[in-house]
Amino acid sequence: MGDIEFLSIVRTLGFIKRCSTTPVVKSYSVAEHSYYVALYSMVISRILGFKGDRFLRVMYEKALVHDLDECIVGDVIFTTHYNNPSFEKELALTREKKLRELLCNVSSSILSCEIMDLWNSSKNGMEGEIVKFADRLELMFYCLVEKRLGNSFVGNIFYNCYDTIEKMKVFKFRKIKDLVNNLLREFSK
Repeated sequence: MGDIEFLSIVRTLGFIKRCSTTPVVKSYSVAEHSYYVALYSMVISRILGFKGDRFLRVMYEKALVHDLDECIVGDVIFTTHYNNPSFEKELALTREKKLRELLCNVSSSILSCEIMDLWNSSKNGMEGEIVKFADRLELMFYCLVEKRLGNSFVGNIFYNCYDTIEKMKVFKFRKIKDLVNNLLREFSK
């Protein structure tokens, strides 16, 4: 398989639905999710005052590839692996193995190594902390929109995200805490 095949497979992220076990008004894909994670990462980094072309480039790249493995393994519901540490560990190993297998078949070995390294580090370092935070924040905003459209089924997703987000490093910054608490108030109306 060459670069064309790899890039074609990656496009399946546009067909893989998130929140598939919850009734939703408007479903959305992993590709849409990744776009919003990149956008929210940009906003968060600006709120926190992070600047510099290199920092922002690395953060955007991490945001774009953070769920790349889902083009192979699909979107596994958060509560499925979050509540089962042994399954979560096995899932992480499977995700890495399957993505590595896919990338090893890319004709450009430099590209495949770079993407694999980027994916492996997508939730590490300050850029990765912002991406990890934006990943949960994005889902909370999705739930807010769903609730505004009349969906009463997204509360558990929203509050699960809140429970995890308030434990993250980025949440400790006052402006970020204010943003999340305003979102919580809006959702609770």
